[in-house]
Amino acid sequence: MLNLMVNTSQSYEVVIGKGLLSDIALEISKVKAPGKCIIVSDDIVWALYGESAKSSLIDAGYEVCEFIFENGEHSKNMETVLSILECCFENHLTRSDFAIALGGGIVG
Repeated sequence: MLNLMVNTSQSYEVVIGKGLLSDIALEISKVKAPGKCIIVSDDIVWALYGESAKSSLIDAGYEVCEFIFENGEHSKNMETVLSILECCFENHLTRSDFAIALGGGIVG
């Protein structure tokens, strides 16, 4: 496992490694107590890892909703961003809640 410290206006740690999804709740609990969150992912990554990540969080007491969009460059647009925001609104997420980007590229 590799831990990187990112220093911006607020410093935070990025953890990179194999097998982190099985312990995603453990890693997140180090910085955020159980509460509401949204997992944003594309359909391909979600099919591989989504339910495992979601289950880990739910088992640890987090309230989880998800937003899954179609993989591909055509999803990189403001319509997708607005849909994510609508999902947050519909699930009553607030400033004290958080988002998880599950995947790379467009997801991030």
